[in-house]
This record gives sequence, structure tokens and C-alpha cells, in this order.
Amino acid sequence: MATIPSALAGWPEIVERASGRELIAFLDFDGTLSPLVDEPDDAALADGMDESLALLASRCTVAVVSGRGADDVAARLGRSDVWIAGSHGFEIVDPSGARHDHPDAGPAAAALDSAARSLSAELADVEGVRVERKHLGLTVHDRMVADAQVARVRAAALAEVARHPEQRATHGKRVTELRPDVDWDKGAAVQWLLARLVDGDRPATPVYVGDDTTDEDAFVALGAEGVSIVVVAGGAPDRPSVAEWSVADPAEVRVLLMRLADLATPQERGAHGR
Repeated sequence: MATIPSALAGWPEIVERASGRELIAFLDFDGTLSPLVDEPDDAALADGMDESLALLASRCTVAVVSGRGADDVAARLGRSDVWIAGSHGFEIVDPSGARHDHPDAGPAAAALDSAARSLSAELADVEGVRVERKHLGLTVHDRMVADAQVARVRAAALAEVARHPEQRATHGKRVTELRPDVDWDKGAAVQWLLARLVDGDRPATPVYVGDDTTDEDAFVALGAEGVSIVVVAGGAPDRPSVAEWSVADPAEVRVLLMRLADLATPQERGAHGR
């Protein structure tokens, strides 16, 4: 894959694009704010990330957009001054704590419950597999599964989708996600948030930072008005990416957040619960 230019090396161009505009930061969690880990429960903010997030959130709107459930993300962040879009945006919690679940996702709940029970039973003998039921989704983790068993795990997840048309499957880094079969993803969630966060009297520059295939929908959603940054070692992704810029790891994400905080002044903070 072609190398994607470094956001830190290309910082002057990002500054020029955002100059005089309200800054809104959208951040993935795993692999972005947190290093990737084998056991999902072990994920935590990278060293120094909490301080960087606190400074950035004091100066502009911050939204964390994750495949994790919103409550899970909130617990790992330990802060209430950011928006959280969990389950790939099917559940959104604003800084006041108000929830905004997708109105069409409810009918899939029973199917997801059934899939969680079936997969937990069917894959009980597979070492390392983890079936995680979330508020509006289900994730089958195979990062710790032996290579010879991965195909079986993924096939079982897809078979559940075939049995329950109320849900659909997507894939990320060593995970299979079961979600409500609704035309919604991280990109749609970002557009929903922007419609509520951007003041029509003042132009905004949304910045999205993420590492996974599911973040590509958000990169596309930003369009030419936004700044899309993929987290990828060495700037060369192992998959196609439409991101304009890259950073190497969560340590570079922390540097990026500090630069974004410097770019956003306290006066730029809008009036939408931020």
C-alpha cells in the first residue's frame, strides 16, 4: 500500500485548513487513544493521553467514536466532557449524560441476544475466543484464537447473521461485528453529530483520527471540509485507506491532540453542550 503522509510532518497544511474555523475532534478508542491489546478488557488510555484529552476537551468539542459500547468507553475515559458514540454510532451519549439510541436499532436486540447465546455455546471449546454483547451490537473477538481456528469462528458469526436478517456483519481488526441491519455506521454517526454541533454562522473543521477499517466510513463522511488521519505504523497501511494523513501510534496521537489543543482557542468553543 502507498505511504500516507505524516500529519505531524504536514502540520502547517492542517493549520492552514483549520485557521479561523471551529475545530471538532472525532477520535476512535482502540488503537488510537489506547494501544491495541490482546484482551479487550485490558484496553486503557495510552500514557499521558488523559491529560491531552482534558486540554483538548477544554478548548473544543471532542467526540469518541468506537465499536465498543458507550458505557464501556465512558468507563475507560473516566470523563464527562466529551460526546461518546458507541456501538459504531448506534448509541450516542452527550456530555450531559443524555442518550440518543438509533430509533431503528431496537428490533435487532432479540436477534443479537440469540446470537450471543448461540455463539457462546458453539465456540465454547475455542481457546481465546470472546463473544461480547453490547447495548446495540455484538463483537466476536478472535485476536487470541489460533490461526487454524479463526475461519471457524468467523464462519459461525456469519451463520448467525444468515439466521437472523435483523442483523448484519462487518469486520475489523481480528473482530467480527454483528450490528442491527440498519444503514448506519461511524460515518453516519459523525454526520449526525456534525448536524447538531456545527454553528451555521461559523465554519468548522472536523478532524477524525482512527485506525480501523470501520473508521474509513467516517473518513469518507468528512469529505473535503474535514481532516482524516489514520493510525498506522510507518505510514503504510495494510489495507486501502482514504485518509489524507497518518500518525504512527497512540504516542503520536497524543502529540497530535496537544497540537490540536494549541490550534483551538477557548473562545472557539461552541454552545452545543460542549
